[in-house]
Amino acid sequence: CQGIVQEVLSAQIPTHQASSLHGVIGTALEATYAHAASTHAAELARHYALGDKRAAALHWSLLAGEDAVRQQAHREAIGHFRLALRLLEAGETSPRASSLAQFHITIGELWFQLGELEQAARSFLLALEQLQQSSYSVPGQPQGSPLHSTQPPPLQLAQANRLLADVYRMQGKYDQALAHLQAARTALDTG
Repeated sequence: CQGIVQEVLSAQIPTHQASSLHGVIGTALEATYAHAASTHAAELARHYALGDKRAAALHWSLLAGEDAVRQQAHREAIGHFRLALRLLEAGETSPRASSLAQFHITIGELWFQLGELEQAARSFLLALEQLQQSSYSVPGQPQGSPLHSTQPPPLQLAQANRLLADVYRMQGKYDQALAHLQAARTALDTG
């Protein structure tokens, strides 16, 4: 019955007003839940995302994703981490957030555990692409200085290649699996 009431009410409210209401609802629920708010992370993430409160949506999406992983609710975790990834790509920041490449790796691992090998491969390839595009440097240092490096972190590079090799091995693509195993080995040797 509550779902029907929500559906009727949401159809009556203009979109811009619904967005602000979701933000207010998220804030009110967070205050109401107080110390138990983390157990309602998925609900809070949803309201904040619909309310376009990006910082709060990122925070609660990360918590909801971690909680879903602990519960082995892999598809739910993927959804939360994808939202967090979109927010990070849009410029939002959080001290709890890892690199974009690490999010792709985590999402790929979850797809792999679900047996969705194509999705897993796509995520690992996105992680490799992200690692190749990233420039790691000390802020304020000019390009070409010893403190400026265009090399991706070797452990993440090795991890992404190793996981992609596992996917290709499971798919019977042994040449590709071997190539990525060699790339993982190279990353470790040069790191």
